[in-house]
Amino acid sequence: MPAKATKTQVKKEIAEPKTSQQVEKKREQAKKNLSKITKRGKGVRSHKVWTSVTFRRPKTLRLAKKPKYVRKSIAGTNDLDTYQILQYPPTLQNPKVSKAIEDNNTIAFVVDLKANKKNIKKAFEELCKTKVQSVRTQITAKGRKLALIKLPSSVEAVDIATQIGLC
Repeated sequence: MPAKATKTQVKKEIAEPKTSQQVEKKREQAKKNLSKITKRGKGVRSHKVWTSVTFRRPKTLRLAKKPKYVRKSIAGTNDLDTYQILQYPPTLQNPKVSKAIEDNNTIAFVVDLKANKKNIKKAFEELCKTKVQSVRTQITAKGRKLALIKLPSSVEAVDIATQIGLC
């Protein structure tokens, strides 16, 4: 269908010019255009392959925010420092705590409820100046957060416990 539309356009363009030279130029252009159209023929058109029936909005350009004025007068501060994160160790009368220190190479601490594992790890490394292998947390039935700090095998938890004053 597009070939017919272009032929009519060519005829309209031929009708417009008034001088014979302009007419000849237009005819030559029309013949060139017509030959291009007929040479192109019916090619195979490619289509985008859709792999999902769900439409996902494309990720377009998202500029950085440039506020005209500051929304907060005072910037938020981190309320938890090292000594607020690690509050105190649970009592050693509890057999589970002493067993964890000896068998699992872990030290237990009651920590602030807002503290996360990264904060706890950083605070313990600052205070005891030792590496921490992993931190596990649990909130007890009394509503306290208990952190079980596992130390690497190169460091003895009993030594750290005596250094802190647990044993």
